[in-house]
Amino acid sequence: MSLSRFIFVVASVFLLEACGFRPLYGLKGSDFSAVEREFALIEISQMRDWVGQQLHNRLEHLLHPHGQTDTPRYRLSAELAETRISLSVSKTALATRANLIISTNFNLASLVYGKKIFTSSSSSSVSYNVLNSEFGTLIAEKDARARAIREIAEEIKLRLGAYFGGRQGESS
Repeated sequence: MSLSRFIFVVASVFLLEACGFRPLYGLKGSDFSAVEREFALIEISQMRDWVGQQLHNRLEHLLHPHGQTDTPRYRLSAELAETRISLSVSKTALATRANLIISTNFNLASLVYGKKIFTSSSSSSVSYNVLNSEFGTLIAEKDARARAIREIAEEIKLRLGAYFGGRQGESS
């Protein structure tokens, strides 16, 4: 790496630090950050259908990598909606491509105060091929649904992280 590039990288780091930038999941003297400690205090509500359970399990994996506390302070709940749209139609009037749109409204409630403290929504649109084989189409749709759930769970984690990170910044 050239000297000018090295100086640019070092200067960028100092400029970002000067404007208040700090990593959301950065280590702060312990094994995990304050945001990750807040994640451990979240109880994730059970969801009613199979797709909801997939989201629940993915959120458990993302928010509780070190385990959940025995005394949660927050409850995360979500409602999912799913829409399937045929995109491409062949000459025989059969769909050959489809979009699967999964959207969710989620909220974080304080168990201490008994009220909602953060509400947001997220959606993901994924495509898959509609094949001649019914089984192949079913598997393609199942894979598309799993991709959408992963995207939504990641977005929920990011939004919750930004919420908790903002609260940490206010208290600093």
